[in-house]
Amino acid sequence: MAGYWVKPVNIVTASKAGYLIPMDEIHTALNPNIHILDNQKEGVKNMIIVLLMLVGVVAAAQDTQFTYSEVVLVDSVSRQKLFERAQLWVDSTYSSPHSVININDKVNATLVLTAAFVVHVTDGFVRDGGHVKYTITLQCKDGRYKLIIADFKHYRGTSDLADGGDLNRSRPACSLLNIPRYYWHQIKDQAADHRNNLIASIKLVLGSTPLKKAGDDW
Repeated sequence: MAGYWVKPVNIVTASKAGYLIPMDEIHTALNPNIHILDNQKEGVKNMIIVLLMLVGVVAAAQDTQFTYSEVVLVDSVSRQKLFERAQLWVDSTYSSPHSVININDKVNATLVLTAAFVVHVTDGFVRDGGHVKYTITLQCKDGRYKLIIADFKHYRGTSDLADGGDLNRSRPACSLLNIPRYYWHQIKDQAADHRNNLIASIKLVLGSTPLKKAGDDW
């Protein structure tokens, strides 16, 4: 049952007179600033929620930067010819091609490689930074091929660092005491350069049709 104020009266007097006074009006009468405070609290809460969402988006963006996948169009080139070009690229890129090939599937025109490269870190003196492993998958069809470069992971090797692990992470898997943040950034920068060079050299040998994008059309 709702209550009504007939006219502004003292709370105690109104209660004695038998008026039914809503609780929210009693709180307001006792503290006229309560609604302002509630609105301020609600605003702060909403700001915190928005900030947490933005942090999550930034973290997600930082954790997905190394995996690369693209379907590349090459007009009028058969699957077999593209696969031969892929094998030629492997032979010309790695000093020991057979040691990096995990899958060499001629029937399905698919190559899967696991390779590594050395990295260095510096804080005024250049030091051994271990090595980074990665995988490459090349799948060929008539007029196109799918290129995936992924699984970038840092290993200490012969360095005095610890294993940093997945480079998709914004910080190393080990403690920042073992790999300081500035070392981690240096390792990731070198890995990004290496990945981009791989992409460019693969497209140079296998080919790509200018101004045509396949997207994910495989």
